[in-house]
Amino acid sequence: MSRRVAQGASSSKGNGDLVEFMAFSGCRLGEASRVRWKVIDEANNRIWIEPGKSGHGRHVPITPAMADLLKQIRDGKRWALASPKRFGYVLINQSCEESLESACTKAGVQRMTHHSLRHLFATRAIESGVPVPTVARWLGHQDGGALLLKTYSHLLDHHSQESAQKVSF
Repeated sequence: MSRRVAQGASSSKGNGDLVEFMAFSGCRLGEASRVRWKVIDEANNRIWIEPGKSGHGRHVPITPAMADLLKQIRDGKRWALASPKRFGYVLINQSCEESLESACTKAGVQRMTHHSLRHLFATRAIESGVPVPTVARWLGHQDGGALLLKTYSHLLDHHSQESAQKVSF
């Protein structure tokens, strides 16, 4: 196998890992790229996220999907062609913008960005019934959920209507 082909395969897996990691954690791009294996706390099902935009560090949960991803990364051979500078980090790639754009174009869907994955995480967490203040903490918001309520109130309205159908007298 030529080095060029191998690099492409490694890079593709690295891009996929980065996309999934951000979708499963709600991390910003810079936060995700700084996560090291030593801050993965499997005993308590959480990952420490170093201080980012807000200036405050936080823990995000290791959901079942994240646990599967971490196992795949750990068991995979992604590091064979990675830069030595990335040794100890969970993710070998620090950007996947071109891959996201290409995938969206091929699939014929609206363009996604790194930040879209953060919104996906927040949406899925809220739709799954996680309390807004908890989701806000996971995202590193310091406002107790005010921004989330403003941004995602339509999801709560839908949830309220679904819940109302469960009420019986």
